[in-house]
Amino acid sequence: MKPGGKVVLVWNTRDLDADVTLESQAVYEKYCPGFTGFSAGMHGSEDMIKLFFSKGFDKICFESPLSFDEEGFINRSISSSFSLRPGDENFEEYIEAVRKIFSKYQSECRIRVPNTATAYIGSI
Repeated sequence: MKPGGKVVLVWNTRDLDADVTLESQAVYEKYCPGFTGFSAGMHGSEDMIKLFFSKGFDKICFESPLSFDEEGFINRSISSSFSLRPGDENFEEYIEAVRKIFSKYQSECRIRVPNTATAYIGSI
């Protein structure tokens, strides 16, 4: 980085109070032994951010909902590091549970997943 340059760290986090998120969490907890929560543990990490940006930072948050068709919603679920994989025990039941969430919350063949983008901008 050149002198005076800025660093930008960006995280996308799900709305943990949204019904679609709560139901997805329940499915992941039931079927995915590696699931430990959303956002890879970044909730409450502001102290780490303060340590990283020794010269201070600005924080910007904005709504950034995710929108998927059924295939995209399923693919997003199975792309997670904690997800079951084809051939794993209970994989088909897991996918069926994800499909049911899509069916319940879809409108015009799309599902909207509330999400917030948070950007930290500063100097190090």
